[in-house]
Amino acid sequence: MDKPVHKALGKYSSINNALENPLISIITPTFNCKSKLERTVQSVLSQSYTNFEFLLIDGKSQDGTQEWLAEISDPRVKYISEADDGVYDAMNKGIRHVQGKYLYFLGAGDELLPDALLEISNYLNKEIFSIIYGNVLWGNGEIYDGEYFKLKLCLRNICHQAIFYKRNVFEILGVFDLKYKLYADWVLNIRCFGNSDLKTCYAPITVAMYEAGGISEEGDPNFQLDKKFLIKQNFGEEIFRIFEEIDNTIKDKDKISSDYNNISNKIKSIKWSLYNLFENLLVRLMRKIRH
Repeated sequence: MDKPVHKALGKYSSINNALENPLISIITPTFNCKSKLERTVQSVLSQSYTNFEFLLIDGKSQDGTQEWLAEISDPRVKYISEADDGVYDAMNKGIRHVQGKYLYFLGAGDELLPDALLEISNYLNKEIFSIIYGNVLWGNGEIYDGEYFKLKLCLRNICHQAIFYKRNVFEILGVFDLKYKLYADWVLNIRCFGNSDLKTCYAPITVAMYEAGGISEEGDPNFQLDKKFLIKQNFGEEIFRIFEEIDNTIKDKDKISSDYNNISNKIKSIKWSLYNLFENLLVRLMRKIRH
């Protein structure tokens, strides 16, 4: 049986009354990835900052995930196991069930870095900020991706493994839009940065190790169709115009690069054909000389 979870959005534990030590709700969606999930859970439970709750939303895994989660005795860890409509549906369930003042989404296979919660807690105390974000460490050792501004967010997203959302973000904007199967978090971030009631803060902290190769790298057709509208609607005409110029330049560059590669490949093909022709002629010539 699933461990009981809290139901009410907007009602959270009295422990949140301690401004200097806010409750952080960590939400992890998972489906049939028990082997990866173990290191994710360990990275959370080993944090030196202890005022957190950890809710795992399992989509009815068949690989032993449910049984393994049931064995975890830490009272801060709870889980739900039921069918869902993908990662963002699972994350939305988590939003409705947790109690924390700040919400954080960690993917199965991702790992919180040591003392990450303790370091970020110094920024969570600043009541003015609703979105506090840092960096993530990619598997190749690259740190992604520094401070963001509206135009930068038009071009690439902030990893959700780097962001701590204050609860009022979801009260003002609602939860993740399930229309976007892979980039609903990018849509939410665009709306956050475009809302004057929500203040953002960059913390120069590397929060988590991000397991590259997740589903978000596959692309999202609905997001690509709506992206320009979302930018114009949330960031205004000036930012949209600059983004469009940059986007067109990138597309032109990609086309030039593609044309160059095509021509280069044709030249290589011609060179190879000439080489084979020359080699055949040389072989025939050597045969004549020998005879």
